[in-house]
Amino acid sequence: MAKMHRLRHELVQHNPSKKGILAKPSSDEKVEELEKEVVQLHYEIEEQRQVMSKQRALYQMREGRIRATYEREYAAVKTKLNEVQAAYAIASAGASGESANSAQYLRKQLQDKQGEIMDAYTERDELKEKLSLVTGMCQQLSSWKVAKTKEMEELQVDLAKYEQWRGRDMEKEMRQLQRENDQLAAVVEGMRGDVKLKEAMMKGMEKKLETMQRSLAKEQTLKADAYEKLSTTLERHSILPSAVTAVVDPFKGVRRSSAASSRPTSAVGGRGGKGRGEDGAVA
Repeated sequence: MAKMHRLRHELVQHNPSKKGILAKPSSDEKVEELEKEVVQLHYEIEEQRQVMSKQRALYQMREGRIRATYEREYAAVKTKLNEVQAAYAIASAGASGESANSAQYLRKQLQDKQGEIMDAYTERDELKEKLSLVTGMCQQLSSWKVAKTKEMEELQVDLAKYEQWRGRDMEKEMRQLQRENDQLAAVVEGMRGDVKLKEAMMKGMEKKLETMQRSLAKEQTLKADAYEKLSTTLERHSILPSAVTAVVDPFKGVRRSSAASSRPTSAVGGRGGKGRGEDGAVA
C-alpha cells in the first residue's frame, strides 16, 4: 500500500493535468526507479489476484462441504425423530398390554433418542454459525476485491498518463512553454498599449468637441446680439417691415429678401454684429 501511494505521488508530479505545468524528472535514476516500482506493482497486483482466486475457491469448497454436512445431519436427525415418534406412538398404544419392563425400556429408549435429537440440534446451530462466518468472510473478500479493482483501475489510468509523457524531452517542452508564455505576455502588453493610445485619442476628441461646442455657443450668442441690434436700429429710423424686409437667422447670419435687394439702399448708422454682412435702409 505504501508503494502504491508513493507511486501515485510520483505520477501526480509528472502529470500536467493535475499540476497545471509540465513537471520534469529530477534525474534519469529517478525515472528508472519509478519504472521498476511500476513493474513490481504489476507483479504484486497479479499475485494478489491469484491469491484472491484461490481463497475464493477454497471458501466455496468449504462452504459446500459445510452445507452438505449440515443437510445430511439434519436429514438423519429428522429420520431419528420420526422413528422415536413412531416408537412412542406404538408404546402408548400397547402400554396396557405390555409389561412394566417393556414400558421402562421404551421410556429409556425415548430418552436416549431425545438426547440424540438435542445433540443434533446443537450441532446444527454450530454449523449455522460456521456457515454465517464463512458467508461474512466471503462478503468481506468480495468487498476487498472491488476496492482493489477500483484502486488498480485508477492506478492504471495514472500510469497511462505517465506513459503518455514517457520518452519526451521535458526540457524542450519547458522551453516551448516558456516561449508561448512570453509571446502571450507580449500580445497582452501590445493590447494594453493600443488601449492606452485609443483612450488618449478619445480624450483629445472629447476636448476638441467641448471647444467646438463652446465656440458654437459663443457664435450663437453674438448672432443673437447682432439680430437684436439690427432690430433696434430699424425701429430707431422708423423703417416699416413692408418697405424693407430683412430676415436675420441667428445661426446662419443675415439674409436679405428679394424685395430689399431690388431697391437702392442707404447706409444706416450702427453696426449689425458678426456674420451680418452689409446693413442698409430704404432711401
